Amino acid sequence: MKCRDITDHLEAYLRCSDFDDYCVNGIQVEGQTEITRIVTGVSVSQRLFEAARKHEAELIIVHHGLFWKSLGTPFALTGLIRNRVSQLLKNNLNLAAYHLPLDAHPVIGNNARIMDLLGISERHPFDIGFWGEYSKPVSAADFQDRLATILPNPPVRFPFGNQRIRRIAVISGGASRNIEDAADTGADAFVTGEISEQAVRIAEELKINCFAAGHYNTERFGPMALAEYITGTLAVPAIFVDIPNPV
Repeated sequence: MKCRDITDHLEAYLRCSDFDDYCVNGIQVEGQTEITRIVTGVSVSQRLFEAARKHEAELIIVHHGLFWKSLGTPFALTGLIRNRVSQLLKNNLNLAAYHLPLDAHPVIGNNARIMDLLGISERHPFDIGFWGEYSKPVSAADFQDRLATILPNPPVRFPFGNQRIRRIAVISGGASRNIEDAADTGADAFVTGEISEQAVRIAEELKINCFAAGHYNTERFGPMALAEYITGTLAVPAIFVDIPNPV
């Protein structure tokens, strides 16, 4: 299948045009035209590029790509970015990235998959994430155990809220700024990737439980689901490559 046909399909399916993203979504580096295998991952790295070569993939799709609008102008192809681009070009590899669209997607997005795995099927949009409820409250310790079972590393709990948890708000990655919004939904617990220093006191004062589950670890789910979607829908074999990262 042609690379451009794959990325056009994904950009429509993920509704990339709906997002004012600070990541460059879609193709970031062009390689060969025909695609027979695809590798997905969370973040660009030379280890991921080597894994793509090992799997004989021609297209790498990540959540965190090489190019961001914060890089500034004029852009300089130097240092780390130069080395990474050089490796891609030398091996004729395509690189595509999908950032906020892969967080927010209601089926294969990071946050939708976290809600699925936590057993919360009824949910409502919340920024780029979701909030939802259990039919019956669970203890904070039980919820922490449920969260731990879907993650490679145990989450860090900031136990400032109710000891019985029913309503959950989830935004993967670095979403400390959304703690007040989570509290406004009436959530008993807010799950995100990383918590900033000042967010701890905000959570305490708002009396909401917070769970920091790791930026990488909360954003594995979308790339994993994306690989399954591509394999099942586009009939091009895709595999998720996990490069563990505790933060």
